[in-house]
Amino acid sequence: MPRNDPRPHILLIQDDQHHARLMSCAGDPDIRTPHIDRIAASGVRFTHAYCPSAICQASRIAMFTGQSCHTTGDYENSGLIADGVYSLVAHLRDAGYQTATLGKMHFVPQWPAHGFEIVRKCDFSDCVESPEENEYYMHVREAGMEAYYDLRGEALRWGDLGALPSRLPLELSQEYWLADITTEFLEKRDPARPFFCHMSFSRPHNPWLPSAPFHDMYDPDALTLPRTCPEEWRNKPFRDRDRWHDDSLIFSYRKMTEPVLRRALALYYGLISQIDSQIGRVLDRLESLRLAENTIVIFTSDHGDFAGDHGIVDKGVPTLDGIWRVPLLVGGTGLGHVAGQARDQFVNLIDLMPTLLERAGVDVPRPVEGRSLTREIDEPGWPGRDAVFYEYRHVKTVRTRDHIMSYYSPGEEDFREYAHSSCWAKGGELYDLKEDPDQFHNRYDDPAYRGVRLELTEKLLEWFCSTERVHRSTVVPVRSAGLDRDRLGMDAAQLKAHYFKGHPLL
Repeated sequence: MPRNDPRPHILLIQDDQHHARLMSCAGDPDIRTPHIDRIAASGVRFTHAYCPSAICQASRIAMFTGQSCHTTGDYENSGLIADGVYSLVAHLRDAGYQTATLGKMHFVPQWPAHGFEIVRKCDFSDCVESPEENEYYMHVREAGMEAYYDLRGEALRWGDLGALPSRLPLELSQEYWLADITTEFLEKRDPARPFFCHMSFSRPHNPWLPSAPFHDMYDPDALTLPRTCPEEWRNKPFRDRDRWHDDSLIFSYRKMTEPVLRRALALYYGLISQIDSQIGRVLDRLESLRLAENTIVIFTSDHGDFAGDHGIVDKGVPTLDGIWRVPLLVGGTGLGHVAGQARDQFVNLIDLMPTLLERAGVDVPRPVEGRSLTREIDEPGWPGRDAVFYEYRHVKTVRTRDHIMSYYSPGEEDFREYAHSSCWAKGGELYDLKEDPDQFHNRYDDPAYRGVRLELTEKLLEWFCSTERVHRSTVVPVRSAGLDRDRLGMDAAQLKAHYFKGHPLL
């Protein structure tokens, strides 16, 4: 059936735990990402994009709902999605889009009810009833390579910082499988409807196990390492700092040396390039099917990785840029006038929902906290926000051009189950980005920064107060100019019937 619907298709490509600097289009001297660069070349790259949470599920749910974590109530990698949460995907589905999520979702168990018509899984975090729900795992098992599946056996021992060459060939890698099923979706989609496709990689989240030829693509000795300051950890307030020095933990860095770090990063970089290669396969198929000319293509990650920043890898409690700043590229349809440009305004992943709904011609629901990025994309001189906010449970952070400040509450004594989000500390972090762009020296208790601390604390309070969850009607208009109607559009008689229905005195 020929397609007459002029609305754009949307391909949202997301990976997991990708440091924002590690794209060649971002200027990193070592990494090679030619296909991610293709997306940047067709549109806009945001240099100051941040995730709402550095926890996978919390970040993804916030992104898909356009709401902060303290609004959704989801801070962790477990738990149900709150009742009444309505997603970007559900709005697009209701507007006639065909919707699919392929790969890692990390928002189970009931998220398909929020709008995805097609769900194909590749991560055990999404499997509720049986491991056999994991299609990718079954694919490897059917090939007789189950013993070499990358999240079993030796990989789970996190040897050498979780960085090892995979024993699976590239054609059996998770990334290759995901590219296969994404191109299959593009080929078999409903041609009468626009599509929204969420193509989601489980990696480069550790363990880092790239296949050949990517496991030896980078020379460890040739990598450019970030600056470090060994003394910096003495002035960090969170108790979880000992995570990087405790041999009893599954992911200990006590034996971290520069050669070990270099080897781990070489495999991390290789895994990013492996992901990039499969993004290239999908972009090629999009073009060969003549869909690229009417498809918005987005690339982002749910959060970052330290990737050598501060001499460590992985993620954790510290509110440092490496795990909060994310890649965000918006390319494709209608962006030829800004193709290949960068934008430095503050943006957050919760801005994707209103941006995409606007592009699809769908009204943005009132509870959405994110803002459409149309002006950021179209107007290079548009200043945008003066601050951006993100959070863990018990930790709230504000970032301006000149400073970053995080406030830590003491947490809950009886709730210490999840080390990433409940840091059980008191105090804070404050960094002067002009004097200390690497965030080495905590000025939170420095008397010279008392005025800055007060100003940033007020910004945090303003953000928290302005995003408090209230019972707002999603029905528009509000009252008419004559104030003769309720916000639901009811007159006095309708109000009485609605609000007092069943009242014993009527």
